[in-house]
Amino acid sequence: MAALPADLPSFGGRLVPRDPARVKAMVAHLRRELQEASKAGRARVVRSNVPDADPDIVATACTACGGHCCRKGGNDGFLDTHDLVRISRALRLNRTKLEAAYTAAVADATYQDSCIFHAAGGCTLPREMRSRICNAYYCGPLERHLKDRAA
Repeated sequence: MAALPADLPSFGGRLVPRDPARVKAMVAHLRRELQEASKAGRARVVRSNVPDADPDIVATACTACGGHCCRKGGNDGFLDTHDLVRISRALRLNRTKLEAAYTAAVADATYQDSCIFHAAGGCTLPREMRSRICNAYYCGPLERHLKDRAA
């Protein structure tokens, strides 16, 4: 494997016990977004136009970083109406099961001031339950590294 960029960002947060108030806020967000999808009728599925990168390189870089980008995920994990429609269709989950799956994915200890799904081992969500942002975003140093590798 090629060397990773030396200027990767880093995250040095503190793990704290699962906070029921954060879980409640996450569930409320899911319900609002799913309600929006219902109001809009059959919401269209938005696909990412970002090409897939080598998952080993991305996993290595994100592990080395520790979740710098994750800190902005808050209690919603960057999930929006389009993500939830895409995920519920792909996984064939109704609203109740989708809500239960996300609630179950919150670890017993998460990073303070970071995404609710950001735990000691990284993201607690399987890739197919992550937002488009989480699956497609690369920090500047990693994006440059991937473009240089492709060139």
